[in-house]
Amino acid sequence: MEAELRERVVPVIVPSGHEGLSRHVFQRFRSLVVNQVIDIISPTDLDGWLRNFETPQAQYLAAQLLSAAVIRTPKMITSSYRHIAEVILPDLMRSSSLWDFACIEDFATALGNRSPCISLRIMPVDGIKIDRRPGNSAETVVRNFSIAAKVGDGYLWRADDPNAWQNFPGLLILIDDLLGTGRQFSRFAEKYDLKSLPPETRCVYIPLLATAKGLAAVREAYPTVELRPVETLHENAGFFTGMADGSGIWVRDQVNTVADMRALYQNIMRAKQVPRESAYSLDLTVLLPGRTPNNSLRAYWNSTGQWRPLMPR
Repeated sequence: MEAELRERVVPVIVPSGHEGLSRHVFQRFRSLVVNQVIDIISPTDLDGWLRNFETPQAQYLAAQLLSAAVIRTPKMITSSYRHIAEVILPDLMRSSSLWDFACIEDFATALGNRSPCISLRIMPVDGIKIDRRPGNSAETVVRNFSIAAKVGDGYLWRADDPNAWQNFPGLLILIDDLLGTGRQFSRFAEKYDLKSLPPETRCVYIPLLATAKGLAAVREAYPTVELRPVETLHENAGFFTGMADGSGIWVRDQVNTVADMRALYQNIMRAKQVPRESAYSLDLTVLLPGRTPNNSLRAYWNSTGQWRPLMPR
């Protein structure tokens, strides 16, 4: 009861002219889900998630969360994999003087060989030294990348393979799903001693999605590692971002304050017995197939307490 009272006194308003926003967003989003344009969320999960938001203020927040969601479907991710194989890798090969092919088709054939004929090694940003859980997201990314891009097994390596750090290739590619704070990559780089790579090995980190903050952190800590993200999130990617003028006004509606919107969010989550956001949360709104990043808000993926998740993590 006390939590519900705190929720009601937060002075969040639905801006004039936006009174029908929630209904419009819910209908449009549900249509995308039902017609499988968005195929990583089920209609049942969407309906259950919407029931978390009971007041007009809460429903306005839910509409903003759905509008802000950065959703990448399996087809979109496959397109990113093909971009890596058909654009980024050939460009890196050419600039590394490793390109010895008459055309891109010849390169694709060589990339598909079970026995490597290119001085290239592809590795996920994970390993038991940083996470002992099986099926980590980076491992899944590399496996799916190899299928979509038809990469031969001989080019795919795990960081824990005792031979992975011997007979170094000319090009070492590190693939990940999301570069958030940069903490995960820094742990990987430290545990597997990336700073000791020989100068003739060109190390390139390719996250499918990256934040500006994460890119800056990796560049500062590991200047010899090149960064080639497939997609970079806007600086305003955090859900609770204020306007650039420093006024504290929430950039998404330019009416409410960031403090009030965050307080509303926290009150709703607390009332449903949901834990607070982690210290490493970037308040992101990224939703990916299989596992939602822990840098994304708990409102999307939490399954504890009385909360119904929009999609699992």
